[in-house]
Amino acid sequence: MGRLAYSMYRGMLPEGYSILDNLNTLGVKSNDIDYVLLTHLHSDHVSGLKHLLDAKKILTGELEWKAANKKIGYIKTMWEGAPIETFHLKDIPYGPFNKGLDLFGDGTLYLIHTPGHTDGMFSVLVKMNVGWLLLASDVGYSKESWTQMILPGVTTNKSYARRSLEWVRDFSSREDCIQVIANHDPFIKPKIIE
Repeated sequence: MGRLAYSMYRGMLPEGYSILDNLNTLGVKSNDIDYVLLTHLHSDHVSGLKHLLDAKKILTGELEWKAANKKIGYIKTMWEGAPIETFHLKDIPYGPFNKGLDLFGDGTLYLIHTPGHTDGMFSVLVKMNVGWLLLASDVGYSKESWTQMILPGVTTNKSYARRSLEWVRDFSSREDCIQVIANHDPFIKPKIIE
């Protein structure tokens, strides 16, 4: 996680839980992966990227890419040499700013611009057979974040962070939202959808 982050806290990754371990368990090779979606470029989200360099496409937002290459708080060596592509924000029907990307152009997977924790962070909204699954990235660290309106500990813009968190809260209460998952929620239980 880098020297500075390591001096403040220690990341723990139990044996057998690395990206490489999980791919091996699933019988998937990294070159079988069509998309690696980097919601933002903080070290705890890109530290395993070197194991995925031969994925077909590695994608992050243009705003996040610019911020990560200009601002402090990022460890550029973690993505150095990675073939990262960027996307421009477009008008979409979802999100706190109605900006993002309809990844496949068919309304089944949206990259939703949800800034605040970082300048260019996005969340992932996936259309399932029975409703929507929202992968909220670090808009909040757990379900309590949006139910109690607790902003992430690190923000680049508190106003945007609050607006993004309010959108996640509002979206989570929709009848067609089957689940919202925050990246750091230790209590998340994936749902089995029939």
